[in-house]
Amino acid sequence: MAMCPRFRKCINTFGSYICKCHEGFDLQYINGKYQCVDVDECSSGQNHCSSFATCNNTPGSYKCKCKDGYRGMGHDCKRKLGR
Repeated sequence: MAMCPRFRKCINTFGSYICKCHEGFDLQYINGKYQCVDVDECSSGQNHCSSFATCNNTPGSYKCKCKDGYRGMGHDCKRKLGR
């Protein structure tokens, strides 16, 4: 059974296998070896957060949270209505 390094998944090929980075990670050459490095979708602009939300990077992904005074799931924040 093949074992791939951290943040990589095993892909079966004809007679062998390759280790591919999980989605949300990029393969980079660091200190003499290839490593899968987390993509920061928040700082790179590769996220779909509302302009009324804050973006928080997570390993391999990101989360959006509506700012104070807004409600929603982070991708579609709407102003809270006063009572």
